Amino acid sequence: AFVQREPEEGKPGTEATYVALLYTRRHLLIGVRCDDRHPELIVAREKRRDAILDQDDNFQIVLDTYHDGRTGYYFVINPLGARRDAMLGDEGRNFNPQWDGIWDCRARITRRGWQAEISIPWATLRFPTRDTLTMGINFLRQVRRRDEQQYWQLVPRGQGFFGLARLSQAGLLTGLTGIRGGSWAEFRPYVLAGAQRDPQTAFNTLRQSHVGLDVKLTPSSNVAVDLTWNTDFAQVEADQERVNLTRFSLYYPEKREFFLEGAELFSFGPTGQRHGPLQAGPVQLFYSRRIGLVNGHAVPILGGLRLTGKSGRTRFGVLNITTDRASLGSGVVEPRTNFSAVRIKRDVFSRSTVGAMLLNKQSLDGHSVNRAFGVDATFAPTPHAYLDLAFAGTTPAPGEDSERRPALHNNNLGWYAKAGYRSDLWAFALARRDIESRFNPEMGYLRRPDVRSTSGFVRYMPRPRRFASVRKFYYTLRGEVIHNHRGTTLNRDLTAGFSVRFQNSSRAGVRVDRFYEFLDYNWPVRQGIVVPVGVYRGTTLSVMARGDESRTVIPQVRIEAGDYYAGRRLSVDPQAVVTAFRNLRLDLSASYNRVSLPQGSFTALTSSVRFVLYFSTRLYFKAYLQWRDDPRAAGEKRFGLANLLLRWTVRDGSDLYVVYNEGLSAEAPRYQVENRVLLVKFIWFLRV
Repeated sequence: AFVQREPEEGKPGTEATYVALLYTRRHLLIGVRCDDRHPELIVAREKRRDAILDQDDNFQIVLDTYHDGRTGYYFVINPLGARRDAMLGDEGRNFNPQWDGIWDCRARITRRGWQAEISIPWATLRFPTRDTLTMGINFLRQVRRRDEQQYWQLVPRGQGFFGLARLSQAGLLTGLTGIRGGSWAEFRPYVLAGAQRDPQTAFNTLRQSHVGLDVKLTPSSNVAVDLTWNTDFAQVEADQERVNLTRFSLYYPEKREFFLEGAELFSFGPTGQRHGPLQAGPVQLFYSRRIGLVNGHAVPILGGLRLTGKSGRTRFGVLNITTDRASLGSGVVEPRTNFSAVRIKRDVFSRSTVGAMLLNKQSLDGHSVNRAFGVDATFAPTPHAYLDLAFAGTTPAPGEDSERRPALHNNNLGWYAKAGYRSDLWAFALARRDIESRFNPEMGYLRRPDVRSTSGFVRYMPRPRRFASVRKFYYTLRGEVIHNHRGTTLNRDLTAGFSVRFQNSSRAGVRVDRFYEFLDYNWPVRQGIVVPVGVYRGTTLSVMARGDESRTVIPQVRIEAGDYYAGRRLSVDPQAVVTAFRNLRLDLSASYNRVSLPQGSFTALTSSVRFVLYFSTRLYFKAYLQWRDDPRAAGEKRFGLANLLLRWTVRDGSDLYVVYNEGLSAEAPRYQVENRVLLVKFIWFLRV
């Protein structure tokens, strides 16, 4: 029987749910029946593969194929047959939603509710080679209109938001015999044809035609080898335009499929991600966007190899990629470069891990070399307490001898430690980070070197009984102090916040931030506006509200106002998700920033619309349109992007893409097309 986790933990689900399992030598078959006394109220709007299905009724499955209580596979379907999958590591602390397995499902809404049939080939999964297997398994049903979660094996709410990822709490699937593991090889050849027009071609139309190949070899059910030749990422959506009002580079998540598969293994230290793509961590040695992307320019990838596997309690991975020589414009040439990474992680105790990582970036046209090494660990003595540790070093620092090896006295080290506790009622943590001045991970992401920081937070999350419409209150206090290694205080921040989550999934909150910042150089925030060296203090206030996620229009707004260095700032960020039209989804967002400083004022605006037109679960059209208006920016001041995509899944793993991208600069005195690309790409999947 399924029992509730939300909103009333331990009580039977308000609607009955039934699951049946069968298996053959080649497939795991799952039948699902989700009864509903009001089928007309079932929320089902998404049809796109890999769309986030949290805003629909859905059914979720986890499979712990190694029965290690740590790693596994995650599958989600909705009543329209839309599906999403992911790989789980470290009981969900590493979550990789970009893994695309080969599996199938059919679903439909009936007079009794909705039902589905799921077929997962054993060749899609990795598991030990044994005569008889036992796997962990668990199920979750979400009834969207009640914001209700039903579990087959209940995971207590105190063990975290994403309870299904607690594989140590899963049930058992036993007695599996005679199943056939992974295929020997999978082939994904592609052909691409199209035309391109941009400044690098002197605005002449350049025809494009490419062929390439991705191969996955599985010599055993524990090991996979991925090979890529002449890699292309034509179907990748453009990065979202954002206004940067900080002194540091922005972090953009990876979107290219080759690098996202296995990303949960190659992440180093705590990443800060929860239920979405990996985010920037405090000591991030490996950031895959350093490969094939330089200052926003695509660099051709000649080929590469990735090996991943598991032996007993040890997971391992090797990555080697070579990029071609490329012109980046203005006489800048990126040399042909090789990128290598070696990763190993070992499960220790019941829910802890230790690991090590080595990285090497080396120019093949010169003598430039950058190397990094690191060790990391996560200890979880109880389901609530945890300790994260990471230690890393790099060589060489800029301007140093390229043959110099890491040394423990060269100011090229970084480390991080965090101890914390989390339950359904309380969460708190204390962290310490130290990044030396010559720490330089060229294959990683570093916001700034030469910092020592101490940070902590405490959060109290009661479930009030007096307010029937309220599910949970959140009271948060957070602080951080950052110094450099000379003892100068660079930043000091203190945040107090309160938010509320209602029973219908809507949210609202307010936050007050008190900041201190030492600026040690004259910073040109915009053209003609320079913030001088000095110490700045101030306070900001922000409010946020988000609507009921079961509705056909889900509004959200965030407003922030207060001090900004020696001036003032107002930011308004409205968003909305609209699904009121049949087979059409609209995501609307905007960001308005008004900054007033003694040295001058400026206004920056970004806006975007993403709409998806569904023809079926295998055919859809997506358009992503963006506009940035930043008149005082140093680069392009007014710029628009259009990213159009038609995707047809001919069969699982085989896709046809039609892609059109255009960038439009609106600099005076006229509009100008910065780039224009039309491509047709076909990928064929073959498993032998």
